Amino acid sequence: MIPRARAAADRLSKHLVPSDPQLYEAIAAAQAASGDFPDAAEQQQRALDQASRLHWGNPDAMQERLAAYRASKPWIGNIFASPATEGASANTPTGR
Repeated sequence: MIPRARAAADRLSKHLVPSDPQLYEAIAAAQAASGDFPDAAEQQQRALDQASRLHWGNPDAMQERLAAYRASKPWIGNIFASPATEGASANTPTGR
């Protein structure tokens, strides 16, 4: 378990803005990095649900991260990068 990642997830959770899907994604990534894949998947699903409510565009990258967490794999990449500006090869689940 990576203590810094867990601490980051805990700090973000305390200052959560419920309408921002990217905060849920950041928490999910930190939880996955600390090995907490069930909670990571839960937070990522919340991100997807909120993005849908906000009528965000293509959720493919968000779905890929959810699949990685459900497969007990951390996701390494720039969560906040636009898919149009960063290629899919840079945002892939790790094989760990």
